[in-house]
Parts: sequence; C-alpha cells; structure tokens
Amino acid sequence: MSVRLRNVVANLDDPVSDWPFEAVLTVVERGGLSDWARLATEIEQHPWGEVARKVEQAVQVSVSYATGELLTVVVKESRAQRDHEYRARVIKMIMSAIEESGMTASEFAANVGTSGSRLSTYVSGKAVPSAALLLRMQHETR
Repeated sequence: MSVRLRNVVANLDDPVSDWPFEAVLTVVERGGLSDWARLATEIEQHPWGEVARKVEQAVQVSVSYATGELLTVVVKESRAQRDHEYRARVIKMIMSAIEESGMTASEFAANVGTSGSRLSTYVSGKAVPSAALLLRMQHETR
C-alpha cells in the first residue's frame, strides 16, 4: 500500500529497511499490528540497524503512547538478546583457543598476559576481554 507523507511517497509493501523516517513515524503513530510486526522483525534481525534507530527517533517525537513503549522494548530486548549471543560466541572462542593451545588454563592465561582467575571470568561470561586480548588469545593457537 502506498502512503503519502509530508514530502515523501512511500510504499509500505517495500522492505521495511527501505522505508524513510516519515514512513516509520507514520507506522509507529497510526500503523496496525501487521505493520508493527514488520518493524519488530526488522529490529530483531538488526538491533542496531537503521530501522531500530529510526524507531527510536520516531518514539521520541511521536504521540503513539503504548505503541512507542512496546517498540522501545523490542529494540532493548533485541539488543540484549544479540549481546547475549555475542557473549556466548566469545566464550566459545576463548575455550577453543585454550583447548587448541594444548596448555593448561593457567599457562594459557600467563602466555596472553592475564591471570588464571581473570581468564575464568571470561570463560564464565562474567566479563568480556578487550579486543586486543582476544587477538592475543587467537594468536596463541597458531
């Protein structure tokens, strides 16, 4: 369906990623469940992407009440879920690096410049190592 906006003509049948800000704002304020579901799906796939940022901006300037609050939750939870997935991948990378090195965890930690106790916080997911430390860990497996 084509919708006429202030200075833009947008086709809401186009991919959500192609919608201009005005289309996102219109959907936040006056859209229906299927429109909001499309926004939510795009946000879940790209939590820090352009559509998520447009939704955040639209919520700030709109009078959408509950819709804005719900879409804000979608952005927040999608980002938290993605962070959780990334943290799990980092843990897996570290555990693989330790295993591939053939060293004990303490030896590995010393070779990459950290302590055994700090390494255990990385493996447990309580902390995330710096990018430089991750690269040193990967280098130890070569």
